[in-house]
Amino acid sequence: MAGWTEQDIARHLGSQFVGTTKPADQLEPKQRSLYRSKTEAAYAHHLELERRAGFIASWKYEVMTLKLANGVRYTPDFVVETKPGVIELHEVKGRKGITFWTKPVSRVKFTIASEMFPYWPLRVVFPGSRPGTWDHVEFHEGTA
Repeated sequence: MAGWTEQDIARHLGSQFVGTTKPADQLEPKQRSLYRSKTEAAYAHHLELERRAGFIASWKYEVMTLKLANGVRYTPDFVVETKPGVIELHEVKGRKGITFWTKPVSRVKFTIASEMFPYWPLRVVFPGSRPGTWDHVEFHEGTA
């Protein structure tokens, strides 16, 4: 549900929940090492909570690489199945995605990907203003 924190989801799950609601910097090194950053590890944890709560069907980390043009490739951080058959591509960034918007190569890749694969919504996801929350910007063709 929109606006739910990880703690809200954990409370909602009650005794069904067996994971942790620790922030990324408190995760065990083994949990962090599966991902390229603490922010990605925290978002993976968030997606798993949403999956267990039934808000999304499934998620996978770096399982798809899109061939764009002239040997350029783009691998989204997460492929999220929101409902059976509905796929979204999520790119996780820290600090409200500032580095994403300031790097022209990132914007170009997203622009090309949105043009070539318009049936998969592309989202830039970043930590929200409140701990345990996530915000996103939906990227459409021509957003850059």
